[in-house]
Amino acid sequence: MHVLHNKLSKEMLSECIDMKGVFFPEYSQHDEEIRFKHQLQLNEEKRRMMNDETHHQNERAKFQDQLARKRMQDQAAEKARLHDQELRQQEDSVRKQEEMKQRSIEYAEQVRHQYEMKRLEAELKGKAQIERENREIYLEQIKLKAEEQRKTILESIKTAGTVV
Repeated sequence: MHVLHNKLSKEMLSECIDMKGVFFPEYSQHDEEIRFKHQLQLNEEKRRMMNDETHHQNERAKFQDQLARKRMQDQAAEKARLHDQELRQQEDSVRKQEEMKQRSIEYAEQVRHQYEMKRLEAELKGKAQIERENREIYLEQIKLKAEEQRKTILESIKTAGTVV
């Protein structure tokens, strides 16, 4: 609005100066000087405005650059965070797989141990059964030998009794 007001004021001043030269020719040189000074002021003001605009554009560019850098830093941090999270998940997955593998190994060992214990138990029962059967046979053999020996002794005694 200030620029619009200045523009209107300059236009009105310019018109007044032009009219003055028509009515008062002695003022025309003075008017030229005023116009020249006025033009210098306008040029100076225009230069200041351009400098201000350039300064504002530079500030905006710096701010946009800062925002872009911040955005890039945030994206890099987010990427690093996601990478760390993915690594943790992979480590957890590997750890769980190792635990499952260990449990499987332990279970296989337990099953193998149970199988071995049952095999030993069956083997021992078999040996005990064989030993019982062998014992009975052995005892039967001893009884038979003892009976045979008794018969032999009795016959020897009878034969010796008959011989005497």
